[in-house]
Amino acid sequence: MRGKVKNVRLEPGLKESSSDRWRSDVHPRYERYVLVDLYDSPQMYVDITKDVLDYYGGSRITQGRVDEIKDLLHNVWINFYHDENEDEHYLDGSLSDYITP
Repeated sequence: MRGKVKNVRLEPGLKESSSDRWRSDVHPRYERYVLVDLYDSPQMYVDITKDVLDYYGGSRITQGRVDEIKDLLHNVWINFYHDENEDEHYLDGSLSDYITP
């Protein structure tokens, strides 16, 4: 599928700690996701968290990085696919394919 980038945002989320699932005091861990909103589908987003980490070669995502990606991807056409197992949309290819230097 194909869409034009409207916005890139940092979204906080909670994920159950699967390593502690056998215990009775399971606490969720905080994760941050980088999501791309498209002009074509306001209810749909594309998860580019792994792509941002791969592009910058780090293990953390900051708001400054997200703002930089937002400026680089605004109004850029991207290709994405739908993963049936996770019911999520992901970027098709790498982030460097869509960012022009």
